[in-house]
Amino acid sequence: MLDFEEQVIGSKEIYSGKFIKLKLEEVILPGGEKKQREIVEHPGSIAALPVTKDGKFIFIKQYRSAVKETIWEIPAGKLELGEDPLTGLFREMKEEIGATGGKCCKLCQFYPSPGVLNEQVHLYLYWGFELGEPEPEDGENIKIVKVSQLKARKMIQTGEIKDAKSIIAVHMAIENRMS
Repeated sequence: MLDFEEQVIGSKEIYSGKFIKLKLEEVILPGGEKKQREIVEHPGSIAALPVTKDGKFIFIKQYRSAVKETIWEIPAGKLELGEDPLTGLFREMKEEIGATGGKCCKLCQFYPSPGVLNEQVHLYLYWGFELGEPEPEDGENIKIVKVSQLKARKMIQTGEIKDAKSIIAVHMAIENRMS
């Protein structure tokens, strides 16, 4: 059996921001070769696919600087240090779409880009909530849009929805008839 573990022999913090850190690690591969790894440390995040009483999915549209475009995505946000994912879920739903109360079930958790990023996304299905006024964070510019399940699938097929967490959530919800 192959041993895949790498041994970290050095680590240097290159950048420490508001919620991410960039580290440069020196590792020894199982065969003895030395390599460098660039690692982005992230506190983790939550995301949820809200489903309305009439079965529509709620998405948000917002501009994302990293990809230089306005994208469709499900409501999501980073976890505070040590925050329980369910606490984060209800906080983010209130902030981004104005939802309170409701029920949820966990669909999965995953690493969006494990080659460089240690972020874990906790992904939920969310329903039975009441909609009120969103309370966006400073600097957030969000448009809330309700979409039928069929339209959401078509938007994924045509590339209109490109966000990985949103694609995973829609497929899991429809496939498992959880909505």
